[in-house]
Amino acid sequence: MIPGSDDYKGNIAAAVAIGVGTLIYMIIIGCLWPDIKIGTSIMEASGDFMSSNLKVIVVPIIATIMFLPFILWWAATIIYLFGMGTPIYV
Repeated sequence: MIPGSDDYKGNIAAAVAIGVGTLIYMIIIGCLWPDIKIGTSIMEASGDFMSSNLKVIVVPIIATIMFLPFILWWAATIIYLFGMGTPIYV
């Protein structure tokens, strides 16, 4: 690019804007760092809990399998109701 052209000026302006935006973003991340550390600690604690209590993972799977007949019946009923067309009232 030729220095002084419109494209050059536009690219410089975009680079400065992106740089300022990145600086602002990094300042925000720095100010929120204690909260980010708390969030990672919570995620670590929940991971430890999930690995030590496998019932938390198994129970929803078993419940889904137990409700599967009801879900299938509901889906078949919905398909039937929507597939019957426009009801004619006599």
